[in-house]
Amino acid sequence: MAGTPGSGTAGANQNGTSPVNNATAEGARTPGEVIFTGQDAAKSAAAGPNIDQSFVDNFVHPAFDLAVKEPLRDRLIWDQFVTWKPSGKLGSSITAFLGDDIDETGADVPLIENLDVDSVTFGSWNMSFNGDEYGRAVSRTRLANAKTAINIDPQIVDRVAWDAARAVDKIAQKALMTPAGVLNPVKYSPKLGTAATAATTAQGATVTVAKFLDTTSLQIGVAVLEGRNVLPFRNGDYILLCNPQGAQHLKNERDTGGFRYVTARNEGAAGNSIYNGTIGKTEGVEIVVSNRVPAGKAYLMGKDALAKTFLGSEGYGENPSMVVAPVIDKLRRFLSWGWLHFVGYAPYDVRSIIEYTYTPGFRPAGANGLNATDAVFKDIVVTDTALKKYLRVA
Repeated sequence: MAGTPGSGTAGANQNGTSPVNNATAEGARTPGEVIFTGQDAAKSAAAGPNIDQSFVDNFVHPAFDLAVKEPLRDRLIWDQFVTWKPSGKLGSSITAFLGDDIDETGADVPLIENLDVDSVTFGSWNMSFNGDEYGRAVSRTRLANAKTAINIDPQIVDRVAWDAARAVDKIAQKALMTPAGVLNPVKYSPKLGTAATAATTAQGATVTVAKFLDTTSLQIGVAVLEGRNVLPFRNGDYILLCNPQGAQHLKNERDTGGFRYVTARNEGAAGNSIYNGTIGKTEGVEIVVSNRVPAGKAYLMGKDALAKTFLGSEGYGENPSMVVAPVIDKLRRFLSWGWLHFVGYAPYDVRSIIEYTYTPGFRPAGANGLNATDAVFKDIVVTDTALKKYLRVA
């Protein structure tokens, strides 16, 4: 291999004069000396041995990382809070029922001894929704994996699995709300085979805060859910789904009734949940943070706010199925991985979720971080008299 003189200048401690009388380092190269180096000629002294520059060009400069950094991914939220899961049949829509009790009117009236009682009845409401088939696949050629220095197959499998999970989350969110985060109305019917009408279509309750999401607005929502006997989730808690800005509003609430004050007082100022980077629970509400919640929105939920249907046969299940496609081309060169799912979501019990609206942006400290006016609660909007009574709407 040809030798190339270095082009760099020796430093003060590498100039051939220290130690004294070091003849080998005093100017002239050792005849015929050629060495491999890990850097360009500019990093080697001109008076030193020749370097093999081709080694640097061929094996050092093209060096690359054999690992691939994983993408930064959202926190998926919706499917884990689905509690109503009616089974379905292929090719048919799903009808889910909300049962009613016997009307309490007349139950406290004394009996007449010589007359029999009149029989009473109880009814139910129903709503219908559909499932559909979803799926995607990623393919590569045999030569692609043979020539690359990175094993592409684990990358494909990982991306396919994430794509399936994210798609399910998006399908559920799309069923529950508009792209702007406004809850979709729920269409109820009092009788099978009878279409829902405008009067039996219910729009969910809302809480609008003056500017910042706060503890008082959570208290309002909890009071409404408890007033309707909405079932809580695990550990007896309701769930608040918010994005990181909404969480910052809560963490920066500093007055004596606020989240930061209460947390510091009960858990210790230097070791509380906010200090450790978490929120936890407040006012009987578990705070769940995800950047998939629309800007300026949060949702207080009890059980049964969202319904889900899926198939349990022919390879379908409650969760997406991972598929390794058979190799069927003549030369067996094309390989594919994918996911397949049959699923459907719909808002179910309109009483079990409350939509919060606040001003997007971060909450400042001091007087500028206070809400100037009180939060405004707006109840479920429905006009059918019987449905209003069932939903406990005044």
